[in-house]
Amino acid sequence: MKKILVLIFAGVILISGCVEEEKEDGGGIDDVNETKIVERGDLVGISYTGKLTNGTIFDKGTDEFITGSGEVVKGLDNAVIGMGIGKTKNASLNPEDAYPVNESLIKNVSMIAVEIPLIDNVSLKEFERVVGVTIHINDPGVINKTFEVTPYHNVTILNIIWEYGVNGTSMTLLKDETTVTMRNKYLLNTPVGSKDNMFKYIMNDSAIIKKHVYKAGETVSMSGTQYGYAMVLNVSEDENTATLDFNHELAGKTLIYEITVNDIRKLPRIIPMCVKETGLDKELFQACYESGRKNSIIEENMKLARSYNVSFLPAFVVGCAYTVNVPSAEFVDRLVDETIEEDRILTKSEAESICVNTVPEESRPYCGIIIHSNQSCREDNKIVIYGFSDLKCDHCADIALAGGDKKLRETPNIAFETRLLHIPYAEYEGSDKLASAAECARDQGVFDEFKNCVFKKYSLEEVTLIE
Repeated sequence: MKKILVLIFAGVILISGCVEEEKEDGGGIDDVNETKIVERGDLVGISYTGKLTNGTIFDKGTDEFITGSGEVVKGLDNAVIGMGIGKTKNASLNPEDAYPVNESLIKNVSMIAVEIPLIDNVSLKEFERVVGVTIHINDPGVINKTFEVTPYHNVTILNIIWEYGVNGTSMTLLKDETTVTMRNKYLLNTPVGSKDNMFKYIMNDSAIIKKHVYKAGETVSMSGTQYGYAMVLNVSEDENTATLDFNHELAGKTLIYEITVNDIRKLPRIIPMCVKETGLDKELFQACYESGRKNSIIEENMKLARSYNVSFLPAFVVGCAYTVNVPSAEFVDRLVDETIEEDRILTKSEAESICVNTVPEESRPYCGIIIHSNQSCREDNKIVIYGFSDLKCDHCADIALAGGDKKLRETPNIAFETRLLHIPYAEYEGSDKLASAAECARDQGVFDEFKNCVFKKYSLEEVTLIE
């Protein structure tokens, strides 16, 4: 079954409001009760067939998921509640409970990928790397010589300005500073590339233009987007634009599922166990839970998350720039502080500077992968941080649970800012409760103990955060 990647805001993660005494074993795993039925937080195994309303089968197989966790579409998640082992039912899922159409994911994009100068200057080091050759010092034979870069791209060397460094009595060629002037020549007006990533080169007076080749009705690969593809709705060759739909291929369709429940496992509830083990005050915890439940906006957060078209973890967005790594908690804190202080979107170079000044030396290479992306751009959001995967690194868990987004929520006159978090099996009902419990633990001085209990002591494949 195709599962949906769910990104949720870190500011809304917390446990179930259950504060009553639990059994010592946290509820145990009951594998023998034949009369049990599916409830929220159960690990359920199913067989299924998914059809469109015209009878076309789009998916068929078996799956296993924790109900209420967001691992499968909401309508299917809800459909198994109350079913018993061996029971079969047909469920009709409207688009809102399966794959709703998100109008913000239908976009007009430029088909111009890049403009390449006809005459270009590069360092000798870069030339040798790209072309795969070694140029010998002062070799007159290389001037006006043509080299093949790809089957559709040649370069001709027009001139070389050699630069040397003096070391005592010897001279050394400085390849980084030696300049190669070259002419680019491409195979023009002929589609090249792969079937789902086709482009062609055209030429104007000053440059060669690499242009995507889109055809209405086709699906094209789009890395870094939520589903990894887009449907081409229409193309305007005169304006060099295309309308792309980044929604799921089943978006807007009513889905019919035939479901059979094969197995039900009653999982221990991890949060009550950790609340008890870390000695959290139950009255304060109850107050935290009520606050977290009241302030929960998970559905809205998830919709905004999906609108960013990004599916990798961990990652963050600053204005229109994103990176695929979050090097440290201190970096995030400084980023938040300076954005609030400046009351504007920070530039790429500003974010890189903060990164370099806050992360350990071994993590600084990550500062260089802050990239600009129109697909990630939301001018009304000064900061959107998403994709902290707590199981991958300790500081990600610290960032996710330590309440940095509380600072943002309490800052007046700032456009909407928050951070997203992905914890397996913690989405929907469990997520808003986990963050509130973490705030309680922090306020009572047992944050680290609580975090370690949640993320290290128990395997999240054998417990649930759902109550």
